[in-house]
Amino acid sequence: MIIKILIIMIFIILIGCDSGNAIDPNIKVFKNFMPLKIGNYWVYQTIEIDQSGKLLNFTKRLDSFVISSQKQMSIKSDGKIADYSVYKLDLFSDGLFVNSRYYNNRAGILSVVYDKDNFIINDLSPTFAYLINQNELKWNAFKYSNENYQFEFEKVTYKSLYDVTINSQVIYSDDMTVPAGTFNFNQYEELIDTRLLFDYQDYINAVRYYKIENIYRFSEGYGLIYWLQKPTYERYIPINSSPNFPSKITYINGVQRELVRFKVELK
Repeated sequence: MIIKILIIMIFIILIGCDSGNAIDPNIKVFKNFMPLKIGNYWVYQTIEIDQSGKLLNFTKRLDSFVISSQKQMSIKSDGKIADYSVYKLDLFSDGLFVNSRYYNNRAGILSVVYDKDNFIINDLSPTFAYLINQNELKWNAFKYSNENYQFEFEKVTYKSLYDVTINSQVIYSDDMTVPAGTFNFNQYEELIDTRLLFDYQDYINAVRYYKIENIYRFSEGYGLIYWLQKPTYERYIPINSSPNFPSKITYINGVQRELVRFKVELK
């Protein structure tokens, strides 16, 4: 009888000690899809894709992302400006530096910083766009509008209405094999829609269309394992047909990146 009582007491004590580690069901546990730490890097096998979807073997190269530094930056988020800790990711193509972008990862949201230096807007202050939002299935990642945007077309400077909208969504989760191995991933899709309206020679209403579609596959604890930017184009056309408008279209190849090797340490 005494032994039974001792066993029950020990069981109660163990339950009491373990209760401090219990997970509150009201607290959401987020996956770390992009481990941000100085020294982490990802190397990708990269190839371009033409408008018909054909892989262009002569464009094969190695691209890499390297987290080189961390700093505080004043950033606009949800209409407010505050200081955030951001990590600088340097992009290299076949060993040559291309550009840099800044990322922030907090509370289930992976954000990229857009500004005048690394996006298509020349007067933009640093602003977050939500690349991953684990609280939502679909979301507006970024929006910009300027009624007096200046740009040059046919060697003439115009003031225009410039709208940029980025919408994102999570699609599904699955396994994928890339050169670096097999990973479970979550797929996110991003549509960047830009429209620039202007009056050509003061009497022809015209528009510049430019859309970018990205597919990202992130694996928890490893980062971005696959990135497809679909083939697209930039097009200048009159809103109403006019023989006097110099319509033009520029085709832009798509880019596919698959993870080859990586070094990732969590915080």
